[in-house]
This record gives sequence, C-alpha cells and structure tokens, in this order.
Amino acid sequence: MTHAEAFRAAALQEIETRIARFRTLTYDESLALPEADFSDIVITAREVQVTVFRQIAPPSLPDQILLTVQIARHSMGGVVAFRLERGLVYSRNAPPRDATEQELRDSGG
Repeated sequence: MTHAEAFRAAALQEIETRIARFRTLTYDESLALPEADFSDIVITAREVQVTVFRQIAPPSLPDQILLTVQIARHSMGGVVAFRLERGLVYSRNAPPRDATEQELRDSGG
C-alpha cells in the first residue's frame, strides 16, 4: 500500500468513526449541534482539518438536516490538496441515513 493509499484509508476510517457517533442522534438532537465545528488532528504523520457542518433544510433536502464530516489537508500555498467527506441526513420521522454524493455536492461541500 502506498503512503497516499494508507492516508486515504486512515482518513476514511476517521470519518466513519465520527459518523458512527452521529448516527445515534435523533432529528431533534441533531438540531442542537453547532452549525460548524473545527479541529486539527494528525493522520499518518500529516496534519489535517476535520470539520463537521450542520445544515438545516438545505435546498435539496427541505425539512431535513444534513450533517457533513469532512477531512481536508492543505498544501503549503493553502490550496486543498486532499478532501474527503461523508454525511448523514436526518428526518423527523425516520432514522438518519447516509447522504448521497449528489446531496453532498448540492449542499456546497
């Protein structure tokens, strides 16, 4: 496995771990989350930024909440060199479900 492959696998595992914690929340509990939460962590000796975004009723998901977990690594010039994200969609009368790639794109992520 190359370093890039190992980095991507570790980043995906970090996202999945965080998503698993949010998967237990209800619609109402997800409303209480901050709109954005940022932290820096190290993955395979590289510093990355972890951001959790909460969007209430984005245009493509009326009456729902989209929670996105994103990991990004920036190059020396500040340009994003790597970005990976996954998300959950919360509805009032259903358990959270995984957001589709299209829903994540439509949200502006």
